[in-house]
Amino acid sequence: MTDEIYNDYLKLDAKDHPVIFSEPSLHNKENRIKLTEFMFEKYGLPAIFICKSAVLSTFSCGRSTALIFDSGHSSTYAVPVHDGYALQKSLIKFDVAGNWVTKELLKHVENNIGINVVPHYKFTKNKVEDQFVTEYLRDIRDDPSYEQYWKKEIIRDMKESCLSVSEDPLCGGSNLNAGNLIPNSNYGPIGYELPDGKYVELKEERVSLLEKLFHPVREVHGFNGYHQMIIDSISKCDLDVRKEMYSNIFVSGGNTLFGGFPERLQKQLYNSSAQSVKIKIIVHSSIPERKFSTWIGGSILSSLGTFHQLWLSKIEYEEHGAMIIERKCA
Repeated sequence: MTDEIYNDYLKLDAKDHPVIFSEPSLHNKENRIKLTEFMFEKYGLPAIFICKSAVLSTFSCGRSTALIFDSGHSSTYAVPVHDGYALQKSLIKFDVAGNWVTKELLKHVENNIGINVVPHYKFTKNKVEDQFVTEYLRDIRDDPSYEQYWKKEIIRDMKESCLSVSEDPLCGGSNLNAGNLIPNSNYGPIGYELPDGKYVELKEERVSLLEKLFHPVREVHGFNGYHQMIIDSISKCDLDVRKEMYSNIFVSGGNTLFGGFPERLQKQLYNSSAQSVKIKIIVHSSIPERKFSTWIGGSILSSLGTFHQLWLSKIEYEEHGAMIIERKCA
């Protein structure tokens, strides 16, 4: 894959260009060392730098100190960053993120509504008298994981198209199976047509499903809501930086793009934390910036005039070995 990137897409000689990598905030030391050895030995890079994604997100919003709340596909992180360094002792991570929401919506559609989600490759559509008729294919043998993947891709599109976050806590809390529409909710029912033509109508689930993100989840031990993740993470910081963290909460990641998410997070934090604390949620104005804040931060960091001092050069690697990456990239 790396060969394809260099030869087919970038069309560059790796030996002429240093590379900056991003890594999860909860990094693995062995993976760092293997990556360093691989890039220097196979591609002969002149220099390398590895930076935590939370630190790069901080730079993308023009700050060096902030609480990064990053919720993506598989994991959600709350990471305090102070003067360009991620505070590892205060980091909190839970696997309640976009993929978890997708699986919850898929379970609701199939188990509660009773509609079977059929992947694209398991049916054909034929036009009969100006109408499309769906014909299901019975003789397809596939791996269950492959079928599940394509089901989740369909539901992911439904999730992104239909779900919203209520700006105020709902009367029914996180109870997805409440039988009635939620009073005081401004979100009416919404429909979605599956690829095979079946029609799904989401009622209270349109907002109550995402309400679970702000309540304890029985299956995930220790998770008490996104807002509580932030509060707990800041509580682990030193007293002298907590106030600054509360006033610089930067929200990023694809799972935070639901309508009303920043506003709801701000209200939950205000209701759950000390009233005297000033709470400020920071978000990029556009969707691509919020999804790719790590990449934006990396471009900003690598373009700084003093950044060349941070690189781990090939000369240093040959002299000290791959272990030096832990010291150079704290």
